[in-house]
Amino acid sequence: MRVLVAEDDPVIALGLAERLRTLGHEPIGPVNDGEQAVAAAKQSRPEDVNGQAFDDTAARIHSIATVHGLLARGEGPVDAGALLERIAESAPVPVTIDAEPAAFDPCTAQKLGIVANELITNAFQHGAPPIVVQLMGGHETRLQVDDRGNGPAEDAAGLGLQLVRDMVEQGLRGRFGVGALPGGGTRAAVVFPEQAR
Repeated sequence: MRVLVAEDDPVIALGLAERLRTLGHEPIGPVNDGEQAVAAAKQSRPEDVNGQAFDDTAARIHSIATVHGLLARGEGPVDAGALLERIAESAPVPVTIDAEPAAFDPCTAQKLGIVANELITNAFQHGAPPIVVQLMGGHETRLQVDDRGNGPAEDAAGLGLQLVRDMVEQGLRGRFGVGALPGGGTRAAVVFPEQAR
């Protein structure tokens, strides 16, 4: 079995890798950040693994690593526009970001990053370009992800959208909905109160 070794301390990482070898496992790494973990996992992807599920998990790890990287650079609030731009960079199609100036505490930024990553991923996997992400502030914060696909599926309840719904309702104390746009396309909308920021 292949096992990814992720550890900041190189001495501990090498010790873990050696212990895994003695137990008959093949260690991958060591790696010391999320970006390296995603790259290592993609390079060592088993042949018999469901490719889409593996890629979705790697995208989730990338989203968390992106937020972590932004948090590690500063001690204050996280710039929402920069966060969304970094997440959109990993999409295989162009994503337009239109974000009003906003900053979030690290905890809220992490939740918003996971939600935005899931919605952008859903848009390019199930929708069609152009993909436009808007963030608007005020009494409530509103995140919208629009694409020009055929609209939401009748059973739009996959793991990614369930993760978004749970994160928005429980983590951000907000609301989430998916609907058709006039003239075609899909809009995923997240609204959460100012105090969640």
